[in-house]
Amino acid sequence: MYAAIDIETIERPMPQEIRHLYEEQLIEKLTQQYKKEETIKAHLVDGMQSFKDKWKFSRQGCEVICIGVGLWSAKQDSPTVHVRYRSNEETTVRDALTLL
Repeated sequence: MYAAIDIETIERPMPQEIRHLYEEQLIEKLTQQYKKEETIKAHLVDGMQSFKDKWKFSRQGCEVICIGVGLWSAKQDSPTVHVRYRSNEETTVRDALTLL
């Protein structure tokens, strides 16, 4: 038996408190490393973009909306495909795992 899984997610917005806290910590760190205001600002922009990119793919930053599961054996030319989407993320994941 073979299985293929495709998980579709959407990005959750970053809570303002998390963004603000990280930005404050980054400013403090950059202020200790650099003296010029424009250098601090440039690194701040890069640092915040990097943090936002990491957030998107973190456990908190994305939500599973559906899971496609393809199942087939060596005797089949193509898989039998099942798409799982339920009322919430946990139920969707549990249902897909139960199918597997």
